[in-house]
Amino acid sequence: MISKEEKYFENDGRGFDHLRIRDSTPIQPPVPVITINGQTISTAGNITTISGEAKSGKSGFAGILISAALSQNGIVESLDELYVQPNTLGKGVLYFDTEHSQPTHWKNHLSILNRCGLESCPDYFGSYNLKTLDLVEFAKVTNEICKFSFNKFRGIHLIIIDNGADFLADFNDPVESSVVVNYFEKLAEKYSAPVIITIHTSGKREKEIGHLGSCFQRRSESVLSIIAEGEISFVVPKFLRMADKKDIIPIAFRFDKELGYHTGCKIENQILFVDDTDRGFLISKICSDIFKDGTDLLSDEVVAAIIKKTHKATGTAKGIFKEMVAHNMIIQEGDKKWRVNPKYNYNKIGEN
Repeated sequence: MISKEEKYFENDGRGFDHLRIRDSTPIQPPVPVITINGQTISTAGNITTISGEAKSGKSGFAGILISAALSQNGIVESLDELYVQPNTLGKGVLYFDTEHSQPTHWKNHLSILNRCGLESCPDYFGSYNLKTLDLVEFAKVTNEICKFSFNKFRGIHLIIIDNGADFLADFNDPVESSVVVNYFEKLAEKYSAPVIITIHTSGKREKEIGHLGSCFQRRSESVLSIIAEGEISFVVPKFLRMADKKDIIPIAFRFDKELGYHTGCKIENQILFVDDTDRGFLISKICSDIFKDGTDLLSDEVVAAIIKKTHKATGTAKGIFKEMVAHNMIIQEGDKKWRVNPKYNYNKIGEN
């Protein structure tokens, strides 16, 4: 008797032919919907994670993305590095807030319209507050709203979920976590739209919470970290599938009380470290800037130059100096002055 598994392999395994990828498979190139500095962050049919501490600015950045999608040119004023494909066809743009109270959500909603210069909400922009629902209703209601929007507006342009961890009871449960992330992936695939999900980190600049965070890391097209330094929030690439992190300089934004919404701000020489790879790359950039044009400096002069370049405290600057030495970025000769190591390749960290 032939088993069910063996049956699939009858006729040369053609039972699985729909899963097979060949050189002749008609795959359409991914459509970039969100880019930073011209580098692809999010494409239609994939998920992107935005992570950060509580109050770091995740919802503010989500609002910025929506504003760009609602704009005529996809660009947010004062944030020229960020581009979101404009919704020229009037497809659905959906925002699901599971975390904030209705008054807070309403305030954020008005700030989005204000930023876009809109007096009223476009019909295709659906902003829904799910916080009052029971957990078991989240996915069902989201499905129904997406279906309604897709049918009414002949497609969906962008979906943002704020906060993804509210879709499951225990973000440390590996089975629940996998199911929820798979749900968001299927949502993106079904409606051929990027699904952007915010999620908290477990501590300052640490990983995304629980098993859920690990699943998002593995299966997201991109993971962006939102890091708050005082009143300023920075968008820093953490994991990218379609771009190189080194091609993206962190962008900064802050809440403007007079305008009533978040705006971009230019911060010169701000140094952020997300992980060891980023740290090594950014330190090499500091080093190349300080020692350009054959500059040579004594140890105290190097530390002073680092402080001037980064605006960091003396202790932090000394630590950066020590790492330059440890990575062999700079060398010291008989005059006790430090200068660039000509054998060091500043574009390839870890290969020296």
